[in-house]
Amino acid sequence: MDEQALELQLSVELEKHSRHASKAIQLNLEIFTSQDGDGFFSIRANLEGPDLYVLNKAIDKVADIFDPKYVDGEITPYIPTVDPFDIEYEANDVVVDSAAKWLSKLWGNLDVEKISIPTFIIGHDEYGTTTPIQLK
Repeated sequence: MDEQALELQLSVELEKHSRHASKAIQLNLEIFTSQDGDGFFSIRANLEGPDLYVLNKAIDKVADIFDPKYVDGEITPYIPTVDPFDIEYEANDVVVDSAAKWLSKLWGNLDVEKISIPTFIIGHDEYGTTTPIQLK
């Protein structure tokens, strides 16, 4: 297969996915906190629109923005965690507020002119004291 044939076939396949993604009516940058309240979290992008499964399947490979994992007993990439029984505050609120501040700062450094749908930072299960934050 030559370069032009590869480009043509790739364009056809990509177009199949962009058709679905173009139906999105909103982009959410969602912060998911641990049910344990220990400070563990991840951040994932998801789209809102008429067929959530199809929309989010189209971005599945790039949707994880920050996703720490336990690898050989260590959190990678490292994030601090707490013992929820040794604190007198809601760790999940602190995590969501800190992550939302970080995402807002990143958003301000991006070229987002081509994004034409509303974009929000959301704390899953309504955690956070500063979210939702509308970015665009």
